[in-house]
Amino acid sequence: MEAGDTDGWVTALAPVLVTVGDGCQQAPFLMRAPLVGDRIQAENYDLGGVGEAYWDLSASNSRSTIRQDEGVDIDVTGDAGGGYEIVDTVRREWTEYTFQVDQAGLHRFSARSTASSSGSIRLYIDGELQAQEVFYLSSGSIPIYRTYSASGIALSEGLHVLRLEFQNTGLRLNWTQFELLTATSIDDWSLPSDVDLVSVYPNPATSS
Repeated sequence: MEAGDTDGWVTALAPVLVTVGDGCQQAPFLMRAPLVGDRIQAENYDLGGVGEAYWDLSASNSRSTIRQDEGVDIDVTGDAGGGYEIVDTVRREWTEYTFQVDQAGLHRFSARSTASSSGSIRLYIDGELQAQEVFYLSSGSIPIYRTYSASGIALSEGLHVLRLEFQNTGLRLNWTQFELLTATSIDDWSLPSDVDLVSVYPNPATSS
C-alpha cells in the first residue's frame, strides 16, 4: 500500500487485508465499547452484519436516514435531544451492542422508548437469556417517551455483548443504559456459618 502527497513524497507499507460486508467480525459501532453509565444509542448497534450483529425481517432500512446498507429500520427521533432511533420493530428481531463493565456488581438496565402498543424487550448477555425483561406501555397515537427499567442484572468486569430481542411491533427505541447499583468483589465472599475452621500441624506436612 502506498500513499503520496502533493509535493511528491511517497511512503509505502506492507499490504493490509481489509474485510468488508458479511465477512467482518462483530465489533462496537464506533470501535470503542461504551462503559456502564454511558448511554448506548439504539442506532449504534454493533458492526458485523445480519445474523451477527442484528436480525431484521426486512432486507433494508425502510427510512431514508443512516446505515442504509443494513436492514435495521432507523428514523429521526421525536424525543428530547434529537438524534435517531430504531423503529418498525417486529417480534423476534434483535440488535446487539458490545459494552464494557469496569466494576462487577448488580446493575439496572434502562430503555428510553415510545410505542403504539404495550410490549417487552428480552435481554441476553453474552448469549444467555436474563430473567429480567423490560416491559413498556402504549402511548397510543401520540408518541410519549418514557424510560423503562429492569434491575438486578449481575455483570462481571470486562467486555460483554447485550442482545435486545423485540417481542412486539410498534416500538421506537431511542437509547439504553446500564447503571451500577451494588458493587461486588472478592471481599464480599464469606464462609457459611456451619463451616468449622481447623488447624493442621505440623505445617508444612506431606503424605499425611
